[in-house]
Amino acid sequence: MNASFDIGLISPIRPIQVTLSIGIATTPSDAKTKEELIEKADQALYYSKHNGRNRSALWSEIKN
Repeated sequence: MNASFDIGLISPIRPIQVTLSIGIATTPSDAKTKEELIEKADQALYYSKHNGRNRSALWSEIKN
């Protein structure tokens, strides 16, 4: 999925590199409520950003 977002944008000043960080949580295995699902996906997103950016993280793989 990240490869499909691996694009650069052209600006009048300089090229802009776009990166994509994704946090993924699933239901019902990771969460029982929508609030819990969003919270866990957010945790996975921050894990992704803090561990190299431009990647995805699955909450069930990082929960420990």
